[in-house]
Amino acid sequence: MIYLIIEKLAVGVLGLGIVISELLTASTKPNTSAIPNGVEQQTITEQKAPAITKEQELWLEKLRDCESGNNPNAIGDNGLARGILQFHKKTFIEFADKYNLYSYAEKAEIENFYLNSDKQERLAILILTNEKEGWRHWYKCSLKIGLDKVDLTNR
Repeated sequence: MIYLIIEKLAVGVLGLGIVISELLTASTKPNTSAIPNGVEQQTITEQKAPAITKEQELWLEKLRDCESGNNPNAIGDNGLARGILQFHKKTFIEFADKYNLYSYAEKAEIENFYLNSDKQERLAILILTNEKEGWRHWYKCSLKIGLDKVDLTNR
């Protein structure tokens, strides 16, 4: 009797695994049923940050270390600055908009991105390589590590 219950339970779990696998596979396929005839399907992608040099990566690493001690959960500036590069939410959103970093996303989604270390780094790279004095967004740490004396712009 116990053997039958265990066997049925195992078959049920195996069946559930197959269903989950099918659902996961199906969810990765694009749903084109809602696209009207004659309209091309568009792929949504994030704006890519420019390739960075070893020098730029080194400065970004120093900046991360100074701003948060490489702690992605760091909170500073009386709770206003958060994450590995201590972005204020307003600043992150402003520059994400400026560089059209997440053109596919709703404003509410962008607000959540600012806590993500990879997304903070991508935006920092854009700021440091495109803004003449981009280092000023991390003023105290930039002075401390000497970033204010270096030109990382891609000009």
